[in-house]
Amino acid sequence: GLSHFVKANPTENVVKKIEKGLRVRIIVPHPKARIVSEQQQMENNGSIASDIRKLISWVLEVEEKLKNSTNKKGSIEIKFYDNNPIGFYCRADGKVWAGPYMPGINSGQVITYEFLRHSKGGDYYASIFESIWNEECAQVKLGKSENKYLSGNQEEAIKKVLEYFCGCMQEECKESVIG
Repeated sequence: GLSHFVKANPTENVVKKIEKGLRVRIIVPHPKARIVSEQQQMENNGSIASDIRKLISWVLEVEEKLKNSTNKKGSIEIKFYDNNPIGFYCRADGKVWAGPYMPGINSGQVITYEFLRHSKGGDYYASIFESIWNEECAQVKLGKSENKYLSGNQEEAIKKVLEYFCGCMQEECKESVIG
């Protein structure tokens, strides 16, 4: 899971690798997303949002240390989504790891499948990641900032507010109120 990833990759080591050309791209649920609270319930794990915030802090720390670097060949980027995740994906050193999210089981304890990057499975999962990262997948909307997030469905909220006030006004009027 995310907490294992951050612990296994100290900031100083990642900065050195990025300076040598490592490219890190992370797609993660927004910590305030509805799906995060649902995933916490499904896994019986209340720390997913906290793990995501720690990951964000880690990325910001890496970015801060890279600001002073004059020989930076790689990069680190993070994007956020608010869709239901159906599995996890990680690619490094010519290998791909992928696996499902299972109800009642912490994601760090779920079976993970390993593929060579240029195998049928590795190509399959890599192409899905690239499609999402490049925003070619219409079903997944990515955000580039953790701060620019409005939770909930705005259209539904506006409809409910209008219905409520139309109902209140209807009691005062003889004709239908249109909202």
